[in-house]
Amino acid sequence: GLTQLHIDAAFLDRFSADSRLKQDADWLAAHFVGSESLDVFVSFAEAEGLLQGDRWAALTRADDALRAQPGVDQVTSVVGLLSEVHTALGGEGRPTSRAAVAQELLLFESAGGEGLDRLLDFERREARLHVRMRPAPLRELDALSQAAGAAVEAALPPDATVFTASMVTLLGGWLDEIIAGQRNGVVASAVVIAGMMVVGLRSVRVGLWSMLPNLFPLGVLFGVLALLWDPVDSDTLIVAMMALGIGVDDTVHFLMRYRLEAARSADTREALRRTFAFAGRAIVTTTVILGLGFLPLCLADYIPLALVGLLLPAALVLALVADLLLVPALARLGWMGFAPGRGPE
Repeated sequence: GLTQLHIDAAFLDRFSADSRLKQDADWLAAHFVGSESLDVFVSFAEAEGLLQGDRWAALTRADDALRAQPGVDQVTSVVGLLSEVHTALGGEGRPTSRAAVAQELLLFESAGGEGLDRLLDFERREARLHVRMRPAPLRELDALSQAAGAAVEAALPPDATVFTASMVTLLGGWLDEIIAGQRNGVVASAVVIAGMMVVGLRSVRVGLWSMLPNLFPLGVLFGVLALLWDPVDSDTLIVAMMALGIGVDDTVHFLMRYRLEAARSADTREALRRTFAFAGRAIVTTTVILGLGFLPLCLADYIPLALVGLLLPAALVLALVADLLLVPALARLGWMGFAPGRGPE
């Protein structure tokens, strides 16, 4: 499942179906133009640049390339506008010659030219192609925006300047930065915790092995989410940071006690039995209390908060299972051994 993990965010999907905000957004999307849009600006240095040579044909190919992009719902451009004008005048397809394009532009301006300035500047140097995209998560929309810009650049001559602008592209880029920060935060926390475990247990080997029961719940949790949920919401990474910080507490209690008991007895079984008797009940109790404390968050309308109430207790239970089963198994194998009478090996 971890190999299929894909992280993204759709803000409106974070609210339950009966949320007033979600219902209003769905109604607006059904009755009005959506907000997921992209503007592609194409410009040339000289006046009348769009009408020179085969540049108009290239702009037509760029328009077609945009319409062919998956996830594109509609493209509004001067190419589409002149196609309608050309059809209204009895022509077929689109105007191709410079003379036909210039004449039909002049005819449209003479009739009022409403909205033409939004798609084409007066000097015929710059054109705007407005793309409406279907609703999708932010990073997916960002990828679509970049692919659309690349498709336009590929269809135009080298002397054309292409610039894309979109709020969803900005949000998608910001989300990439947020996810990178969350990922780096989890890694940094794991490294710091491992260092503290090495110092506390006075053994590099045992300190590093002690991170296995702490990272095990995160691997299982995100592996299951990747199999069941596509994509995984970016806010879910908050659960990883919380689970790592809270779950390590049980590992500290168990291993610290096991270190003391191993120093008193050469029998690993006996040392583990005493550890379970002293620390086992305590870490089970704390896990139950913490899990029940976070569980009411499942009732929240804001879905990421509800997921914290569901996934964090699950991660804590997995961490408890790892502490009670995986750590003793590693100790029995000698991978987390402490020498009797003198502390860790």
